[in-house]
Amino acid sequence: MRGAFTNAIVTCLSAACTEAGLDVSVTRFSSACLGFSGGPADKEAILKEILPSERMLVTHDALIALSGATAGEPGVIVIAGTGSMAFGRNAAGETARARKLKDPGIVVIDEVVGQWLSLAGATALNWKSYLAAFLLFRVFDIWKPPPVRQLEALPGGLGINADDAMAGFYAAVVLFAAGCFNLY
Repeated sequence: MRGAFTNAIVTCLSAACTEAGLDVSVTRFSSACLGFSGGPADKEAILKEILPSERMLVTHDALIALSGATAGEPGVIVIAGTGSMAFGRNAAGETARARKLKDPGIVVIDEVVGQWLSLAGATALNWKSYLAAFLLFRVFDIWKPPPVRQLEALPGGLGINADDAMAGFYAAVVLFAAGCFNLY
């Protein structure tokens, strides 16, 4: 891991210096500010070895995103993916973060995957099969028969997505069976 991280930083630094017309072997920066997912804990010592600068701030990526989005002014950013967080700074320069939401409502890709999987079981595509796929997915997503509930307990984004994928699979099987009997 250390080698890949170091290589990535050195490669990026060399490319940036070349683009700016600087000789990377003799360039010393007056300041460097770098932000990484997971924060600075395991990266700061490595960066001090490979990035020549008088002052260095190694922080988390949310601070970099907030500073870039607000030009250093007070504001809030929301980062949404399989892991989500909100990060903000007030006029006094104080920062706050809300993160590690178990299944953030703003993230809907899990629902999209489950809904798509349920529709994959349709033997015909019409308004009845669309409605049936939607309703069956919602039933299995709310009811959470085994192993849907157990999959939900998996860590992070895997659990967020796996339970909806399994609910979608169950819905697809029922929808397929209903189609075989011409019920829609």
